[in-house]
Amino acid sequence: MVERNTCKTDISWNLQSRFNRLMDLDGIVDFIFGEEFYVDNIRRDDYEEENSLIIFEVSKISCLTMDLDKENSYGQCPIYYEDELIANSLEEFLRKMDQTPNYYR
Repeated sequence: MVERNTCKTDISWNLQSRFNRLMDLDGIVDFIFGEEFYVDNIRRDDYEEENSLIIFEVSKISCLTMDLDKENSYGQCPIYYEDELIANSLEEFLRKMDQTPNYYR
């Protein structure tokens, strides 16, 4: 019985902690410099790679990134969830999300 209640609590916490939103330019800058909402954000240490740009907040602890070092001849950069390639470009990511939200999980 206790396990079942714990499970429900964990599920509700996971659902409430998910943001699932594209970051606007101000949010990206605030994240990079640790300002506003991101002053004490624990994720910042995990996303400090020089040519990796945070573009989408999945939850309180994870984000999607764009690898600027891997730009193709069309100016498109691949999108990653953790270390896993989930789309070859922002356009492909948005098309996939339109068809199946949260496809990358």
